[in-house]
Amino acid sequence: AIQEGAIRKKIVESNLAFDKWETLVHPSAHIARTVNIGKGCMFFMNSIVSVDSSIGDFSLCYFSSTISNDCEIGKYVSIMSNVSVSEYVKIKDEAYLSAGSSVNPNIVIGASSRVAVGGIVTNDCKDGTLISGTNSILDIFK
Repeated sequence: AIQEGAIRKKIVESNLAFDKWETLVHPSAHIARTVNIGKGCMFFMNSIVSVDSSIGDFSLCYFSSTISNDCEIGKYVSIMSNVSVSEYVKIKDEAYLSAGSSVNPNIVIGASSRVAVGGIVTNDCKDGTLISGTNSILDIFK
């Protein structure tokens, strides 16, 4: 799997004639029946997506990642190993959540934002934000 959402997007856009993208779900992944899943997604071992959430096209949920109820995950989002996303979170397109990061409830993470390894997101962040540590926001991607 290609971890970087922008690279996945380029591959998809360069193959627009191909329209048979499959979503792959590992047998140990737990996806609630009420989850809306886009095309071309991948769910790795022990990933969990709770009720009434949506996962956009070509997004990845790596090993032991957890997405709580009522979350909205955009297209080309990368949720790496051991990430915890609390309820009512919105993660916009091409965001990248590094291993071991956490997102508090009712948070919006802007498009193309990145959460560093072990980062804890406690406030909304606009597009292109780098989140490192606890509640530390660096606007460097603009």
